[in-house]
Amino acid sequence: MSMTITPSVASANQLYLAEELSSFDPSVPFHVDIEDGNYVYNITFGMRTIRSIASTCKNPLQFHLNVTNPADYYDELAKLGAAAVAIPFEGCAAPMRDLDRIRDLGMSPGMAVTMKTPICALEAFMPEVDWIVLMTYGSSKGGMNGLGFREHSLERIRRLRAMMREGQHICIDGGTAERELVLAHEAGADMAVLGRLLFPEMSADGKHEGRILLPSEREKTPAQLLEYYNSLFK
Repeated sequence: MSMTITPSVASANQLYLAEELSSFDPSVPFHVDIEDGNYVYNITFGMRTIRSIASTCKNPLQFHLNVTNPADYYDELAKLGAAAVAIPFEGCAAPMRDLDRIRDLGMSPGMAVTMKTPICALEAFMPEVDWIVLMTYGSSKGGMNGLGFREHSLERIRRLRAMMREGQHICIDGGTAERELVLAHEAGADMAVLGRLLFPEMSADGKHEGRILLPSEREKTPAQLLEYYNSLFK
């Protein structure tokens, strides 16, 4: 089974976003979290920035909607050429309708689930989805950085893979280090969102929180780091 690694656009240095994204080959898919500060605490991108990303990058774009009203985004994301859209399982009032709408618009429909949702709750939706985003850290609704990978995620991956038909994908997202990346693939994940592994932070000190390294401060570019992690699965 192959592994597709998608860089997290939200983890890039936002002051140098165009430079960060242009360092990758156009064939590399990008994972774009849209977080509204309402459904989750964090805020990532407004549609103005999303339009700029879509018009500047030729890369396939997959979106994870961490928003209160996900249906408000489908039409515009389709117009921008989005490849895939994952809706929040815990925050979607009519998931079947939304999944059908996403597919009708020509995008690949998916669902994102937090650690609190049992895998068995997804069974009824499996005929309608192409991919599942499994959040693999402990935040209740996502949108929080710095929380580590939860080992129980590996068993959740195994259970989900057993429910899936050929061609469906499991995408892990959250707190993934190299060890967990390999273990998750062995358990059945074939997609992974990587943030800090590709866009490292400076270590925090007593006065300052860690910040994302500037492009000029890195020993390796995000594209070089991606090449290394891809090599683990060849």
